[in-house]
Amino acid sequence: MKIKSEALKERTKVSRPIKGFTVYPPNTPAALVPKVLPTKSQVKILIFTLIQLFSVFDQACKKRITPSAITDGERGFEQTKVCYLQEVIPFFKTLKDNFEGIQKALTKEVKEMKDVFEELEAEIAQYAVDRKHDAIELKNLLIANDNLIVECLSQEVFFVATNSELNVARFIDMHVANTTAETRCLALEAELANLRETNNQDNQTELINHFSKLEVSHLNLQLKYQNLKDQIGNSPPTLDKDNPDFDSVFVIGKMQASL
Repeated sequence: MKIKSEALKERTKVSRPIKGFTVYPPNTPAALVPKVLPTKSQVKILIFTLIQLFSVFDQACKKRITPSAITDGERGFEQTKVCYLQEVIPFFKTLKDNFEGIQKALTKEVKEMKDVFEELEAEIAQYAVDRKHDAIELKNLLIANDNLIVECLSQEVFFVATNSELNVARFIDMHVANTTAETRCLALEAELANLRETNNQDNQTELINHFSKLEVSHLNLQLKYQNLKDQIGNSPPTLDKDNPDFDSVFVIGKMQASL
């Protein structure tokens, strides 16, 4: 009875709470799930109590079937001994064997379940490690993505600035080339105008000189014509092949007048 009372006291002890852990179900917010486990297995305590009771009962049976000074003159001792040896003790032994088998099987099953739970805990721990690793990898990928975006933007800005600078340089070169071409055209036009003016002045001077010579020749011819006419009027007419006649001189005078 003392052992049973101790077992009951052990059973009624306040269980020690275990720190709650965070559970993350899919698509649900995280929540704390508290769990309370006994400090000692109640099944183990009960089995231990039964074993102690079997031990006490075994001692009582031995006491009953063992003769003593008190039981020597007791009536019916032999019948009680036979009853214990043939019925009570075999039943007790069978019951004890069954309980021992239950204890072994239960211990084995508990060990197997413990191994299963340890494997599950190991898988959960590995899952937590993998999840942290995936989170770190995702963070690194996001950082790499941000770096690529920044690099692309910087390259785009560089390309835009370079293209703009090249366009400005090309525009300046084209403007300089256009200005040079316009200056060259103006110089050529001025040179052409000078050439035209020089050509016109030279031609005009040449024509004036030519006309002056023709005018002098015309005057000389007129004088000769007048002299010849005077000579013809003062002398009788003679036919001379070397001297020009009046009509030819008149035609020459008309040509000079037209010039």
